[in-house]
Amino acid sequence: MRLTHSHLLKIFFASMFFAKIAIADPQIKKGKDATEGLELEEAEDEQKEEDKEVRVAKPTAFLDLRPSFTPEKGEFHTENTVELGYQTAGGFKISYLQYFNTNLYNPDTKKNVFKKTDFSWQDGFFKAKFGNLWESEDKKSNFSFQARAYTSAPSNSYANCSRYNQGMITILRPYFQFAHEFSDFISADVAVVPSAFLFRKQGYEAHHKFYANPSFEELTVFNVDLKFSETVTLSIPLITQATRYRNFMESATHNNQWAYTVWTFTELDWEFTKNQSVGAAYYSDNFVKSDLKGTQVKQGFEEGVFQLLWNVKY
Repeated sequence: MRLTHSHLLKIFFASMFFAKIAIADPQIKKGKDATEGLELEEAEDEQKEEDKEVRVAKPTAFLDLRPSFTPEKGEFHTENTVELGYQTAGGFKISYLQYFNTNLYNPDTKKNVFKKTDFSWQDGFFKAKFGNLWESEDKKSNFSFQARAYTSAPSNSYANCSRYNQGMITILRPYFQFAHEFSDFISADVAVVPSAFLFRKQGYEAHHKFYANPSFEELTVFNVDLKFSETVTLSIPLITQATRYRNFMESATHNNQWAYTVWTFTELDWEFTKNQSVGAAYYSDNFVKSDLKGTQVKQGFEEGVFQLLWNVKY
């Protein structure tokens, strides 16, 4: 593939937005996109915990449950996460994380919790996370790295065509993250995540429509944390991706094109015990046209999803 000046300019434009994480696939419902968004929230939370805890060798576990509401559709569902792993005394951690969703009520299909939960496995991934590769003398700045290799399960959900059904082998995501604490109240971090998508096929069909599979994505993230107390934190990220799609067929969505996504995933957390947190979150839809030929900020906010959350870690 030959990159033209136009392509390079578009990538540069997308990278300059403040950012976080997702896949720009319009066929996948927002619930599935949100699990992508949770990834960096978890990476940031994990880094904060490591910074303030004495590291010891131990098995680790994490469970996150999120009842979610889509006002535009009047639809209720849950977006959930479970993770098991092992952490060494030196700060290296290896784990496997799995996302899974359930439908509670969807007026489009008339399904509700009393008839069918429409349980569906989402993506999962193996993760290798290293301790800080660099830290300033005053411990206010650090650079960290982690690597992820994704898995996907066959979907039993009519609404969401899983990446396994799309032909995914794996997605490789290296996370390069720089963080800085400006004061006890405010800190920020920036992450750059170049991602390679490995698929068995160039595209797929779902609901009588054709879609090209992605091949590469440049994800950039800027996040600001406001710490109101030792236990209450507000995270305000803005997320961008520039995603390159494969050459499948001319009529396929995003065929042989770049597509762009800019969105936010704001979250308020209260750590009411050492191992448990509750809170609320909101994630938007795309704020820009996928071809960057215009914005849709109002629509992006209107098509967002509100969540309550509870998580426990070991």
